[in-house]
Amino acid sequence: MKNFLLTSLIALGIISSSFSQNFWEKVNHQMHAFHFGMADNGNVYGLSNEIFLYKSTTNGTLGSWNQVTGFPTGNSASYNIFTKGNTVFMLNGAGTLASERGIYVSTDGGSTWTTRNNGLGNNTKVAQILELADGVLLLEVTTSPNTILLYLSSDDGMNWSQGQTFNGRITSIATISSTEAYMAVENTIYRSADNGQTWLDQNSTAPSSQIPSRIVGNNNGNLLGVANDDVLESTDQGVTWTVKTLTGLPTLTSAGDKITSIRRLHGETIYAAVADNAGIFYSDDWGSTWIDITSNITSTQIFNYDIALSTEGYLFASPSGSGIFRSAERVTASTVSIKENTDVLSGFTIYPNPSTNKVFIDSDIKEGGSVEIMNQFGQVVYSNKFELLSNLNNGINISTFSNGIYFVKVKTLEGMHIQKLVKK
Repeated sequence: MKNFLLTSLIALGIISSSFSQNFWEKVNHQMHAFHFGMADNGNVYGLSNEIFLYKSTTNGTLGSWNQVTGFPTGNSASYNIFTKGNTVFMLNGAGTLASERGIYVSTDGGSTWTTRNNGLGNNTKVAQILELADGVLLLEVTTSPNTILLYLSSDDGMNWSQGQTFNGRITSIATISSTEAYMAVENTIYRSADNGQTWLDQNSTAPSSQIPSRIVGNNNGNLLGVANDDVLESTDQGVTWTVKTLTGLPTLTSAGDKITSIRRLHGETIYAAVADNAGIFYSDDWGSTWIDITSNITSTQIFNYDIALSTEGYLFASPSGSGIFRSAERVTASTVSIKENTDVLSGFTIYPNPSTNKVFIDSDIKEGGSVEIMNQFGQVVYSNKFELLSNLNNGINISTFSNGIYFVKVKTLEGMHIQKLVKK
């Protein structure tokens, strides 16, 4: 018998023939929702109750969150957060004291703070900062309950220049190229062809007049949006919207199960949270197929930017009143780094594929080795060592796997075989 031990199994500490792993781990137990800011140096910031700022310098691990101070706090303050590079922006726009409203900035991890309000004048009810192409910052300022004013900065907020006025709040923005961007203001879609300098109403049409309030864009210039009980798609610059044919999401309803957050966070991968604890999902085929990654999160009341990706590749989520959860593994080291390799081991077949319950491996392999099944995030969801491949004649049970794409890896002294598997 050949002794065989796969190095990656040792590193992962796998000691049983098969196992399952929670997708999420809870890393902050404060019972609040957090808005996130991700710095290039790996620092993760969480803003709680619109006042209290916490920072982790170790990828958001449990016990690593320390409070950051130095800017006005108390009942008079109400903040939003934004990060660019390693610079942290704290926006006190809803505070009751006019003298304390405005933008507070730290370039040293929160040790010291200065203001960056040049060009705003008395318009200091700053609501949020969004980033366009080439580092241009777009600032939303509230001028009345239903009116906002835009400001732009090309020097990291050192100076702001006034832009257009709109009715409503910015609910999302999608940057397509160095010049093209789209903005959803409530249920109106605007397009900019000059990187945010000017915006034009696209006079959008959609089934039942459900114009999306949250949008994302892809590299082809197409848009995906959510409105009440539908996921919609536009291929003509946001003018015409049609209902997207999809699988994997729960039935959406305007009164309950509706998407409260949709974000494109890395590559072409989109994440969505559905209200009423209906789940967290991701899609890497432009919203056609969605995979459930709710796992061990019991509440999925996640809004707007309360789901985010750190520069280290970890996914963070903060359900309403539930603290902070972080993906147990990096999500960006997923299918990008997993490639099929079907030529090394001879006579190798995985069947049926797609499969619902069991998969079988047929091969000419005459020696011992190991088999792993990995999901799209590179997490091992099944592992086994074998002396003879015929020991797996009863098949591998995948009935409990979530629907989606997996990779089966078989390794022996001859080499390694990796093949894509679809669970449906």
